[in-house]
Amino acid sequence: MMRTSNSFNRMLTGFILLITAMVAIRIIVYGNIRYLSILWNLFLAWIPFAIGFYFKELPIKNKVQQLIVFFSWLIFFPNALYLVTDLIHLNQGSVVVPVWFDAALLFSAAFVGLLMAFVSLARAENYLLYHYSRKIVRNILIPLLLFVSSFGVYLGRFERWNSWDIITNPFALSADILHFVCKPVTNYKVWIITSIFSLLYGFFYFSLRILPLLFYEMRLPHKK
Repeated sequence: MMRTSNSFNRMLTGFILLITAMVAIRIIVYGNIRYLSILWNLFLAWIPFAIGFYFKELPIKNKVQQLIVFFSWLIFFPNALYLVTDLIHLNQGSVVVPVWFDAALLFSAAFVGLLMAFVSLARAENYLLYHYSRKIVRNILIPLLLFVSSFGVYLGRFERWNSWDIITNPFALSADILHFVCKPVTNYKVWIITSIFSLLYGFFYFSLRILPLLFYEMRLPHKK
């Protein structure tokens, strides 16, 4: 298990270094700093990934510490999913930079964001299994977390809210959220977008959970 975790971390580091190099090429070769923000978004996506390591270390009896870690993870978790929405910038890049280059850059960042998101979500799921049945976790809590986080992605992408606004600007953020919640018909587009994001992330997450089993079944027998 430790070997697999180390291999994943090395792969993740390689991906991030590659993305950093591609951003540097855009700046040095093409003189364009438009996608420099991707590195910041990757850092924000890394935060819930890092917090996810603590789920396994949480003392079962310390409920306060558990809640602090879990809600800290939940606040930052949408940042990892958010990277997928950076793909909308593909047609807004510089005419000097080849489209294929920007497509590779944005796709790589989105892929890394999803990897970090789903690994941390899997750790959160294992943590929840200590407290609830598998049926409740898989059928209710994980879909609920994905829906809430998808709403967070909407707030970040379209309303331009940040995770730290919960502390720095809580009243305005709460008022905005209440507006969407209390007037769902008027704000139907919000909930359509949130639902679509939630379904897509859900399909991605559960597909990745199935893939290792599929790969195992496809293995050819080794020669003796």
